[in-house]
Amino acid sequence: MRRIKESMPRGRSALAWSRAVRLAAAGLLFASGSAPAGVSVTESFQNSTAPGWTFIGSAVLTGNGVIDSAGAGWLRLTSAAATQAGSAIYDTAFSSDDGVTVNFTYATYGGSGADGFTFYLIDGSTASPTVGTTGGALGYASADGTKPGVTNGYVGIGFDEYGNFSAAPVGTCNPSCPLKSPNSVAIRGSGSLLTGFNYLTKASATIGTASRLLAKAVTVTVVNNKITVVHAGTTVIDQYDLSTAVGQSTTPRTFKMGFSASTGGSTNVHEIRGLSVAGVKTSTSVGLVSSVNPSVLLQSVTFTATVSPSAATGTVTFLDGATSLGTANVAAGVATFTTSALGLGTHPITAVYSGDTTYGISSAGLDQVVSAGAAGQLAFTTNPSGTGTAGTAWAQQPVVTVQDASGNTVPSYTTAVTLALASGSGTLTCTTNPVTPVNGVATFAGCSVTGLGSFTLKATSGSFTNTTTNPPVVITAPTGEAIPTLGTMGLAGLGLLLGLAGILAMRRIG
Repeated sequence: MRRIKESMPRGRSALAWSRAVRLAAAGLLFASGSAPAGVSVTESFQNSTAPGWTFIGSAVLTGNGVIDSAGAGWLRLTSAAATQAGSAIYDTAFSSDDGVTVNFTYATYGGSGADGFTFYLIDGSTASPTVGTTGGALGYASADGTKPGVTNGYVGIGFDEYGNFSAAPVGTCNPSCPLKSPNSVAIRGSGSLLTGFNYLTKASATIGTASRLLAKAVTVTVVNNKITVVHAGTTVIDQYDLSTAVGQSTTPRTFKMGFSASTGGSTNVHEIRGLSVAGVKTSTSVGLVSSVNPSVLLQSVTFTATVSPSAATGTVTFLDGATSLGTANVAAGVATFTTSALGLGTHPITAVYSGDTTYGISSAGLDQVVSAGAAGQLAFTTNPSGTGTAGTAWAQQPVVTVQDASGNTVPSYTTAVTLALASGSGTLTCTTNPVTPVNGVATFAGCSVTGLGSFTLKATSGSFTNTTTNPPVVITAPTGEAIPTLGTMGLAGLGLLLGLAGILAMRRIG
């Protein structure tokens, strides 16, 4: 009966799944498009299988041809035996934003009138749901500080025959719990295993049915943190506000739901049939368009989100991946956001409608591509070495980048770049010259100059020229060649000059 989980759900594209992951990273999981949908479940529990449901503990389907014939069964959470706890869990997460309205029929009979059952919601991210403890905990809450309740419970609505679901030592009692309250509908709040499950409120209602023939109908509505319970045609709990409840956790982004029941020393059969579940809020959809796509860096782009139905109010948040760009109000079904701050590259833009009291959350996405502007200049992004030796390749070779007017590299530019001397004497040689840019960058190699002194370079490509290399490169001669030195022949010449000078001096004296 258990549904196997997958890392990427069937029927969802890799792009949609990655967008859902980004929304999760941003703390946002939404009810349509790339995120979990609102709930819509119809299950009679009359047959031998119930797809999507997981059964734990004493829970079974009776329409197995043994207890009841196929098509005539019930979901039996406990039999009329002592110390049982059983749960049936719908193990598929659904959006919490749309709320949930639950209709079902139940029967309790065949034992001594204990203990009762719960309809409950848990955090939809719970991978391995569990059943709560036996007795007064009704298979939802903890008891005695040692017996665990469900994992990651959000709220449990107990239909309590025996009366201990409201009383200590079940869960916590902050500020207090009433005494044993037989025949009541009671609410306990969020908790997990041995922690939480605080008593919140209760109302009187006759729970037992004595037989299947006298089965009773229930409607439970949970929306905008408020709970309403209609039991056998009577509203017994009306708009109880969980947002003000002591110890209550924040509403998770998704829910899973279940039924639990329990017995203790006293017993009863607890059965459910004819379940229908739906979201309370009206579903919505979002359309998202860009005013220009692809756009150029620093160009203003307007994203327009159209929410349907157009009567929806609230806000739309615009996300770049997991980063919020901004939020805009919805007016006549439309919200817009304008920006010129997107960097180069592909931006996964998502528009998330927040929902309101009537309409549910939805989202849509697109990929905005931002490119560099048209080529407008050449730049020496790497200059050659500050000094060098004539005829020897410089240790640092020049790199010329093609840029737009804002100084951004233009990757699409492929016209060859030619390097030449702009000042200084000598001959420039390179391994390859001209060089074709790769991703807008021309990288030269093996360049050297034969002349001496300082020089600057000039880069030319099409109609673009750049003559700046700063500082200029100074070229010196190879060691032992450019500057004469005094050797042995130099000393002999010096002696001859000195001798001639002496003779001339003696002639003047004479």
